[in-house]
Amino acid sequence: MELNLKHINNPEILFIKRSDFNARTVKNDLEILTTKYFVDILDTKVTISGLISQFLTLLIWGWYYGIYYIWFADYHSFLPAVFAKIYGKKLVVCLGGYDIEEVHTSKNIRQRIRKFCVNYTLKKSDKLFPVSNYLKNEIKL
Repeated sequence: MELNLKHINNPEILFIKRSDFNARTVKNDLEILTTKYFVDILDTKVTISGLISQFLTLLIWGWYYGIYYIWFADYHSFLPAVFAKIYGKKLVVCLGGYDIEEVHTSKNIRQRIRKFCVNYTLKKSDKLFPVSNYLKNEIKL
């Protein structure tokens, strides 16, 4: 887990992603955001120890940020969604195919815990950004 608090007096965005997802689109978002904002990255491993580490990080440092920006709704997005609401922070989620599938046809999702995490995150989000126009049309944003 990477959390760099070099701008502790004024960090603005906590960028949350799965540690096993490092697509070019994630790097592009980081490059764009860091041109105007202070951005810290919370890389989360989707394991019990990774989620416990994420919980402790959000508990201790989560209130410093104005915006939680999450790449995809999944297991790793549930705790940030909870803490964003506890601390009164904005929650922005970049949506991908799995998220859209969950919005449209939850009957296809077999894992109930995962389904719960996705639904909770989407309901608590202040803003949803689909990764493509096709997905935008699918969820009718």
